[in-house]
Amino acid sequence: MSKTAIEIIDETVEHYRTNLRARTDAGSCRYYVDGAMCAVGRCLVNPEDYAHCDMGVYDFRVNRGFPLKKEYEGHPIAFWAALQHLHDIDEHWYCNDKGGYSLSESGYMELARLKYDVASGYYDYCDG
Repeated sequence: MSKTAIEIIDETVEHYRTNLRARTDAGSCRYYVDGAMCAVGRCLVNPEDYAHCDMGVYDFRVNRGFPLKKEYEGHPIAFWAALQHLHDIDEHWYCNDKGGYSLSESGYMELARLKYDVASGYYDYCDG
């Protein structure tokens, strides 16, 4: 059974409490960097295959398909882009004492917006 969007969001935030975000030394996001995975990367089949991929979520879908693990299938691409946005913005996170990242105040605001959009059905109508 596929996970709900809210389950994926909560799982993502929890994942980063004890894991690194997939950022290069230059500060850009990749789907997979030295074992760390971005929000979308951790849900892909074989994320290490996309270590050098720096395409946004929409371009990734067009150029590479969107090979999600079965439990993550069934959500619109706009949802994945919004989840990735939460991951990508440095101001949404701060380093914690657990070896990972916790949400900052702006991160919690973005999290609330993301969950509101899911609950309101916003992503049901936009699959860009």
